[in-house]
Amino acid sequence: MVGSRSALAACLLGFSGLVAGTTLAASPALAAPPPAPADPVVVFLEDFENVATPASAVFLDDYTGVGPLNMTYTAHPAWINGPACDGIIGSFNSNAGTTGCSASVYNTFVRPVAQAIGNVFGGGDENQVLADVTATGAVPAPVNAATFQTATPVPLPASNRFITFSVDVG
Repeated sequence: MVGSRSALAACLLGFSGLVAGTTLAASPALAAPPPAPADPVVVFLEDFENVATPASAVFLDDYTGVGPLNMTYTAHPAWINGPACDGIIGSFNSNAGTTGCSASVYNTFVRPVAQAIGNVFGGGDENQVLADVTATGAVPAPVNAATFQTATPVPLPASNRFITFSVDVG
């Protein structure tokens, strides 16, 4: 499961460096200390909290994130599989809805893990998560099959960037 605090953030950094053994003549530009790194700028954040009907789980490829990107998602078909409870976005307060995931599997795996992640990172029983349970009915996914990907690339600054991300998993 991918927790609701999943985030991809970019930190714009300024840095300077010299190659060891290089001798350079002193100049005013080299005598000054390097600039401090810029504050981090979040360029993309997905917490799965933009569910239209929070009482029912939805498939990943039916979900649209918040603006301004309104990001949509996809995965290999083996990872969007209702009977296997894969590729479903839900919470402790939601039910399996029309996903085809059995209520017993949803109640045993998806709901309590969504609640636990929500209790630790925020959101409690309303915390939405992406479930990849791979219960009975799973079709084996090919090697390197994507379990989660944006349908379009995330726009990134062209230069001076350092990319970091975090994922909460339960």
